[in-house]
Amino acid sequence: FDFTANGYHFLLEAMERMDPLKKEEANLAIPLFIVSGEEDPVGEFGKCPKITYQKYIQKGYTDVSLKLYPNNRHELLHDRDKEQVLEDLYQWMIERREEE
Repeated sequence: FDFTANGYHFLLEAMERMDPLKKEEANLAIPLFIVSGEEDPVGEFGKCPKITYQKYIQKGYTDVSLKLYPNNRHELLHDRDKEQVLEDLYQWMIERREEE
């Protein structure tokens, strides 16, 4: 199907409303794992994920992790290191489960 300009408008509006950095009563203890490929042009080659990470830290989030994968692009689960990405995500979740 074709995604219309109006569709993009509503998608961006929804993303803006859901942005946890803009919510006053955000759960600052929620674990966040930001992952990106260093060759991802959408994330400006690692620049945007680093900025996002810093924003969450500045907002007061207490458990924020960032992992950039060299030689990978936007779709990490379909890129060369997909097995490593899945393993890292699994280990990240296990670590937080053990902390409970």
